[in-house]
Amino acid sequence: MSKYHPKDEKRIVRLRRLMLAEQSMVLVIEGCKSVINRADISSHERANFSVSVATLYASPFTEGRQLGGLDEKYEAFADTSLKQTHEATLVYRHCFAAHRDLSNLEVKVHAGDKSAHFYTPIFTIKDKGEITRHVPFMSFENSQFQRIQDLAEFQLKRIKAKADKLAGELIQSSQLKMPGEYILGQTYP
Repeated sequence: MSKYHPKDEKRIVRLRRLMLAEQSMVLVIEGCKSVINRADISSHERANFSVSVATLYASPFTEGRQLGGLDEKYEAFADTSLKQTHEATLVYRHCFAAHRDLSNLEVKVHAGDKSAHFYTPIFTIKDKGEITRHVPFMSFENSQFQRIQDLAEFQLKRIKAKADKLAGELIQSSQLKMPGEYILGQTYP
């Protein structure tokens, strides 16, 4: 049996979910800035950042064990550009970065200013019989990293506002007044 009132138990889970989402958005923003501000980034580094940014952005929207995803309101946007970037980033994460689903070989994902097919293995046989292999991998262009950064900044504001409100409610309900560091769900509230 939990030591918390059921209402507080739900708040603790929601606050934990929001705090992890907040961390993800901060990392996405910093990752995007790192790529955008570098002229010397290699194609492999760009691919790594693309996978990392998409995976971190999408993680709060997937059903985590015992944690669940963010509320649907975080997938609603008045701005169509933010909505399109959100959806494209989730498709990239689900179809390319996370699962490499062979049924998605023909899926096209908007990647900045271009769309392309990916995961189609290419073999090249050279004059002397040397064989090279290559599998194209989609990486975001700087314009897409900028859109994802803008989206993460928008999400961060919404998430932070709700997390601040929820933390305040938990503090009020627990009568916690002592300064200090607390572990959510263990020593706090």
